[in-house]
Amino acid sequence: MKICESCATENSEDAIVCKECGEKITKKNSNIKQQSFLSSKRIILILSLSIIILVGIYFIFTPTTDTPINVDNPQILIDTITINTIEKDWLENNSWQVSTTIHFHILNSNNFDVNITDIIYSVDLLDENIYSKIYDGSSNKHIIKSNGELNIVESFWFLSEDDGLNNLKSENLHYKVQGTAFYNVKVSSSYTQNGLFQFIDEL
Repeated sequence: MKICESCATENSEDAIVCKECGEKITKKNSNIKQQSFLSSKRIILILSLSIIILVGIYFIFTPTTDTPINVDNPQILIDTITINTIEKDWLENNSWQVSTTIHFHILNSNNFDVNITDIIYSVDLLDENIYSKIYDGSSNKHIIKSNGELNIVESFWFLSEDDGLNNLKSENLHYKVQGTAFYNVKVSSSYTQNGLFQFIDEL
């Protein structure tokens, strides 16, 4: 195939003049045009293959946003449980309302924030002559910063009978707090990873 240098029209191999413009066609000009055309096609093909390979490598070695990550469960400790007031229950003659405060201390060892969505816990008294389970409760919506800690204060009250009142006034009460904490971690704008863990502490 011979290509006219003047108008770029394709002519047969035995053509001497261009069928379109009438200009003389030389073999040399035809080969140059053909070689240039083939070189351009090779460059385009190589670039296309390179782009396809690079895109494939990116998707192979780049994790998707829905890939779960390793999360170290936060640590929940109980700093103190304090009895604030003991008052006569106006509904029950032989009962007393005991106002109490519990101090949680939560540690996050991860290098990202952890959102505690809910802490469901129970408080037991371990001393004799006092009803063991004194409270079931929950605490929610707490964000612990990366490699940080958080203090939470919760207040509650429970009823005590007359025969356990003297024990409650002791300064050496022993408690056990146990429960389950639910949390989530924002992995990406479209994916949140959920988790839970159990905890127990005595003081």
